[in-house]
Amino acid sequence: MADGLFMLGAGQPEAEVIQLDFSVPKPGSAWRETWRLRDGSDPATVSEMDLRYKYFGAQVDFAIDDMTVISKVGHVTLVDLALALRHAEGRLSSGEDAAFGFTESSKVVRLEGPGPVISVRPSVSSESAQVSRQQLVPALATFRESVYQRLIVEVPGLEGNPTIQKLRSPAS
Repeated sequence: MADGLFMLGAGQPEAEVIQLDFSVPKPGSAWRETWRLRDGSDPATVSEMDLRYKYFGAQVDFAIDDMTVISKVGHVTLVDLALALRHAEGRLSSGEDAAFGFTESSKVVRLEGPGPVISVRPSVSSESAQVSRQQLVPALATFRESVYQRLIVEVPGLEGNPTIQKLRSPAS
C-alpha cells in the first residue's frame, strides 16, 4: 500500500503525470526494523545523521509519465530523500536547477532547465522526461508533507525533532 501517493496531471490534455509515493515495509521485514528507534531513545533528540542514514527505510516510486525516476524495487532512507527533495524544491522554486542523489549508491537525478519546463534525468538512464515546474514543485512539497505525517504517526514524539521539523517548513 502506498503511503504518500501523489499523482498530478491524470486526465488532463498534454499534462505530465507525476507519481511520487512511498511504502512503509511490512511487519516482519528486516526493513521494518528501521522504523523502530533504539530502546530508550528520545525521538526528539535522535541525531540528523541517524535519521538520515540509519532509520526509516522505505520503497519509493517516482515516475513521470512512463519514465521511472526512482524504482520501488529497492529501499532508500526516507528522511534523507525527503530532505534532499526539500532542497531541490527550494532551488526549483527559485528558478534554479537542482539534483539529488542517494547515499547508498552513486545514482543522481538532475532537474534542469531554464523557464517553466524541467528536464528530469536519472544518471542510470539515457532517458529524460519533461515536466512543468508548476507541477513538479507542488508534487515534491506534497511528498515531503506525507513523509512527515507518516513519521509522526509511526513514532510518537518525533514531531519535536529539529530534523523532522525541517520536513514541515517551506523549502529554502
